Amino acid sequence: MPVSAIMKAELEVIPTPEQALKQAVNYRGNGQYGEARVTALHGMFLANPESRTYLKLRDEIDFELPVSQVKEWLINGETDDAREMLDVLADRYANDEQHLVQIESLQGSLASAHRFQSMKNADEKGVINAVRRIMRDYYREYKFYPPNYRVLNRILPPGHEALKNYEVVYFRSAQAGGYQLVLRNRDNHENLLTITATGLIE
Repeated sequence: MPVSAIMKAELEVIPTPEQALKQAVNYRGNGQYGEARVTALHGMFLANPESRTYLKLRDEIDFELPVSQVKEWLINGETDDAREMLDVLADRYANDEQHLVQIESLQGSLASAHRFQSMKNADEKGVINAVRRIMRDYYREYKFYPPNYRVLNRILPPGHEALKNYEVVYFRSAQAGGYQLVLRNRDNHENLLTITATGLIE
């Protein structure tokens, strides 16, 4: 692993494995996983391979760092990366009950994240399909889509059951030429659904 000049300078002022372990844990706590690994490796180079500190540094690299990354991936919804790392850890510590307890707990969190994502995807699909259906019905009746927000608000008012937990934040209509509609989750404003249609019935 290439080490930057800044990192080399920081390692030079860490003279003992105990200090290296402390600094590696600090880096890990700040999400600086690359720096944490390099510092822990530096500590292992300084430590007696038979010492308790050496074993702690080894565990920091082989277990604590990957576990912290898995937790971050789960928070960010990066379940594929989390699953791959948990598979590696499960194999590595298959005969280590102490470590397996934490690994199995994270595997449970991963399963929950998958269930939540599946429910979220199903909910989003349901909202999109319901809104498309309302817009199609309007098109079939008038031969064009709602021409403006006022008309849209009449057929799809705030709180409409089709919207569930979403609200309309953008609407542009080309009438017979189609439309673009953006919905935002009221609880998570970063969760946006974009629905578009041409003048053809979709």
